[in-house]
Amino acid sequence: MDKAIGQLRITVVKAQGLGRTTEINEGTVVCVQYYESRASTQALPKTSAEVEWNQELVLDIAKPFGMLEISIIGTKSNGRLGYVSIPIVTIGDLKEYPGDWYPLGAKESGDQVSGELMLGFQLEIASEDWAAAHKGAHAFLTGNLVPANRLLQQALNSAALKPYLSDLNKLHAFLFLENKQYEEAIVYAQASVDERADDAEAFYYLGLSYYNLNDHVSALKYFERGNQLDPKHPQLKYNKEMLTRQAATIEIGKLLDDAVKVFVKKETDSALSLVLRAQELNPVEETG
Repeated sequence: MDKAIGQLRITVVKAQGLGRTTEINEGTVVCVQYYESRASTQALPKTSAEVEWNQELVLDIAKPFGMLEISIIGTKSNGRLGYVSIPIVTIGDLKEYPGDWYPLGAKESGDQVSGELMLGFQLEIASEDWAAAHKGAHAFLTGNLVPANRLLQQALNSAALKPYLSDLNKLHAFLFLENKQYEEAIVYAQASVDERADDAEAFYYLGLSYYNLNDHVSALKYFERGNQLDPKHPQLKYNKEMLTRQAATIEIGKLLDDAVKVFVKKETDSALSLVLRAQELNPVEETG
């Protein structure tokens, strides 16, 4: 594990609009920092009958990248009541209290969630070089491009950060993705992969970029590769399965169209063969 360069203090304030408020009384708030295939976790016990905590969690930060995931977990029988996923690079380096509201989302396709979570942050980075990279990224995301370019260039030129060139390229890819500049994102994500072929997050950014350029074949290829490298990545598996389903649906439609065409020509055997191939892609479940 890389040496910590700073700390992220998360104030979990309160939740509102939960669909199953009374079911959280014995639950927890679980906070996970994801970086590549590693994760560090802390849990905040729920001790009051109200959905309000006003308590602090502290995570060591190895680099100002990765994702912060905060889930509200109910009792054992109720499971997850919702989660928030936040790129750490989007968090400012100043105190943000009492906090902002973040909508709760579903992590699994079957989750039914509602409501939002109020969170406050304080990010403290001791390393001057990493602080420049983070401040530059934050300035870029808030539209302050002049200081952003200066700070990001400072980070790229830093001798101390030369071993982390792949990470800095990945940071640029993320920033261009956020700015909807997908071709530029591909350039930097590919540069990151060229530096480190085992970086699942860089493949994730490649997949997202190609997906937003409507190149779903390339997107699926990169999602699959990233998922092989990091099966626990919170988004790679979901996106891979989503695109796989979409591709199967398109192929099924083509097979059925072809089946109709050959059936009209009274080529019954060929039509049946095409229908069976379509069923293999999406088998009909038996009922009763």
